Amino acid sequence: MFLSRHPTIASRLVLVMSLSTGAAIAFSCVAFLWSEMGMIRAHKVRETETVARQLAVGVARDISEQDLAAAAAQLQRLVEQPSISYACLYSADGLKIAEFQPGREPEFVPPQRPQQGRRIEDSHVEVTQPVNHSGQHLGHVFVRSTTTDSQHRAYRFGAIAAVVMIASLCVATMLTFGLQRWIAHPLVALAELAQRISEEGDLALRVGGGNTTDEIGLLRAQFDRMLERIQQGDKAIRSAQSRLEERVTQRTRELMEVNDKLMLEMKRRDELSTKLIDVSRTAGMAEVANGVLHNVGNVLNSVTVSASLIRETVRCSEARDLVLVLNMIQQHRDDLHHYFTDDERGRLLPDYLARASAILEQERTSLQQRTEELCKNVEHIRDVIATQQSYTGLSGVMESVAIAELIEDAVQINASSINKRNIQIQRDFAVTPTLVVDKRKVLQILVNLIKNAVHAVEEVKEGRIRLELSLKGEWAQIRVVDNGVGIAAGNLDRIFQHGFTTRRDGHGLGLHSGAIAAKEHGWSIAVESPGPGLGATFTLSLPRRSEASRPGSTTTPPPRRPLLTK
Repeated sequence: MFLSRHPTIASRLVLVMSLSTGAAIAFSCVAFLWSEMGMIRAHKVRETETVARQLAVGVARDISEQDLAAAAAQLQRLVEQPSISYACLYSADGLKIAEFQPGREPEFVPPQRPQQGRRIEDSHVEVTQPVNHSGQHLGHVFVRSTTTDSQHRAYRFGAIAAVVMIASLCVATMLTFGLQRWIAHPLVALAELAQRISEEGDLALRVGGGNTTDEIGLLRAQFDRMLERIQQGDKAIRSAQSRLEERVTQRTRELMEVNDKLMLEMKRRDELSTKLIDVSRTAGMAEVANGVLHNVGNVLNSVTVSASLIRETVRCSEARDLVLVLNMIQQHRDDLHHYFTDDERGRLLPDYLARASAILEQERTSLQQRTEELCKNVEHIRDVIATQQSYTGLSGVMESVAIAELIEDAVQINASSINKRNIQIQRDFAVTPTLVVDKRKVLQILVNLIKNAVHAVEEVKEGRIRLELSLKGEWAQIRVVDNGVGIAAGNLDRIFQHGFTTRRDGHGLGLHSGAIAAKEHGWSIAVESPGPGLGATFTLSLPRRSEASRPGSTTTPPPRRPLLTK
């Protein structure tokens, strides 16, 4: 009961009171025994000193009269003192005159010249007393007594104290058991009532009997008041819970209605988002097509100029006069010698043919050059159209693509704007990876990023665009870096929003469509800019899903189709 893990309050009271009482009684007995032992030892010392003084007084006259036998007889009378184990009489010179040794300590060796005073040890007391007569020092008396009888007396006191302590402890324990019922019973009743209320949930139960003014009576009264307040609070909570349930039901009904409206709104927004994505895709492809048309239009201008020059050269050619010369020669075919030597017009024909031959050679060389330029421009148009056709198809098709070549295609599509503004294109391809991507989407994004960089450097005297290709972990990164107008810090978070643009003729669809395309495929586009006038950097990150990258140099790889002359 006392050593259980969770003892009752009654057990705790009994244990505390028993330990307290036992400790007090033990302390009292130990203090009493200690005091008694001290008193017994002090009594033994006084007794020994008294014997030594009496003996010194008794033998003083005998020694002064040189009656040593009488002095020795007084020593022998110590046999009546059972505690005296040894006594000795010394002269003033320290010589032993007489001694008393009843055999109680046969192994004791007396000191040769004892020192005056007393010496107390565990088992005996030694006292040395001077012997004086009429102011003359005659010698010393040495008395040694045992403390055996004192120890026996102390042991008896200890046994009596132990018996008293045990008896007192038993009485205290019995009284404690009685008192704990008086103190713990009301508390046990409170605990049992609290347990019933916890198990049954009946708040109408009361302790009662709280009319007394002691602490337990106040506790019982306050416990009943607490139960009363809890019962009232429980009623209020139940009432509030009922009202709350009604409000929750009503609010749930309202929320369900609002949720239905939100679902309809979300469905409508999804439809609008789908349409917006389609518009963004169309706008992205329109950007690509617009670049192609610009390139084709520029080349067609060169084709038109070359065709006009060829037509003008043919129209004004000297070859038409050769027909007249041939007719004249045909008419004088039988007498050509006479015609070339005697006829005035015939003599002019050789010089004319020589001049005509030189002119025709020049016309042939010019026509050949124009024809080669025309063929080159036509080939250019065919390559541009082939590039466009290679990216016209269904988006979403994943295929293995050389990223460096894809960057070159995006540059070629923007070649017209780049050449028109004399923009310097720099390439820094640390690697040339081949990745599995939707090449049409990647091309659309790159075309928009390069076009955005072209517009950014329009107002710069020496516009530069650097295209970087590198690897970072599991990603291939394409960076488009320009030295253009830069981006304000407040616009960095809005640069990819639909309709956001800082150009007067911009529509805000290019970067937005690229961001949507990147998000659809799990790619990412990031933008950095130190500030206005300090350029900007756009980074497109593509996952490395297929072939390992091939380490390369920082030199520019040769393009597949040399459409860009810059």
